[in-house]
Amino acid sequence: MVPVEVQTKRGEKRKVMDFAYKGDEPGFNDALDQARSEGKVTHGQYNQMRTEGREILRDPHYGPIRNSFRHADLGVAIRAFDKGDDEERAAVWPVLQQKWERASQATKNQHRAEYEALFDQ
Repeated sequence: MVPVEVQTKRGEKRKVMDFAYKGDEPGFNDALDQARSEGKVTHGQYNQMRTEGREILRDPHYGPIRNSFRHADLGVAIRAFDKGDDEERAAVWPVLQQKWERASQATKNQHRAEYEALFDQ
């Protein structure tokens, strides 16, 4: 079970990020600044949310795809990438690269064949 404190923080992030998904840049910036000033998000969370929000605002169609892709484990992300069309692949390629770079050596060894097969296409 997820602790109430964690649920509350997730709810705050969701409220702020909803402005970005709606394309409301001033609302997003105001909500993010307010959450930070009220201590609802840490400095690191603020920076991460600001980066994600700006990415979503630049390309709202692929914001949700990138966001859900970020939370998938490496194997799922590789298989999803393989099934995507060229436009979807271009949208999530930076996220997949980042996942690969940050993966443990054991995880890389487990998924190396799948990952390398992506380059053979």
